[in-house]
Amino acid sequence: MRNFMRRIQARWAVQSHRRPLGAVDDSGLEAVLGEYGLVRKMRRSELKCKYCGEPVARSRIYALFRESGAIKVVCSNPQCIQGLLERWSK
Repeated sequence: MRNFMRRIQARWAVQSHRRPLGAVDDSGLEAVLGEYGLVRKMRRSELKCKYCGEPVARSRIYALFRESGAIKVVCSNPQCIQGLLERWSK
């Protein structure tokens, strides 16, 4: 899984005005969520998956990416992951 995430990071690193949004592990996730103002949304169940629209808990975050200037979240649902991979393969 780590090699897969490194390949994704290398190919699809998201640039932001703060710093590149690349692969992070569990220990760095809270800091990244805080940097982009997503911790409060997550705690209020307002952080929704881009593909299924369900609230995403910290333990279910699969990926973060930038779209139209906003940070989008993808949950660990296999169909949502497939949607993300299809988006990236275009």
